Amino acid sequence: MLRNKTLSVRRVEIEGPLTERSEEAPTTRADCKDGPRPCPWLGCKHHLYLDVNPANGSIKFNFPSLEWDELEQTCSLDVADLGGQGLTVISRWINLTVEAVRQQEVKALAKLQPVAEGFR
Repeated sequence: MLRNKTLSVRRVEIEGPLTERSEEAPTTRADCKDGPRPCPWLGCKHHLYLDVNPANGSIKFNFPSLEWDELEQTCSLDVADLGGQGLTVISRWINLTVEAVRQQEVKALAKLQPVAEGFR
């Protein structure tokens, strides 16, 4: 499994669907839920193929050895809709090690604990 790769804005100029908002692009989950899969909207913040850092504009390619349309899952919202999955499955979908996914799960659950206690 190839690890992700980050490109600095200083090293690459991007034009097209990543930087321009198309009128056809979905703006809500309801707009894209039944849309084409694999998802063609690489610039969407929920797309798993790449991440754009809003602070400095750098682009992180999460799957440098694959093309975007070769991904098993392309949308983090689709993954969330599937419900609970094993760490191994999630790690494959988001190109992280099982241990990194476990650590993220622990952090997320720690953030949710005060909220859950407020409902008791």
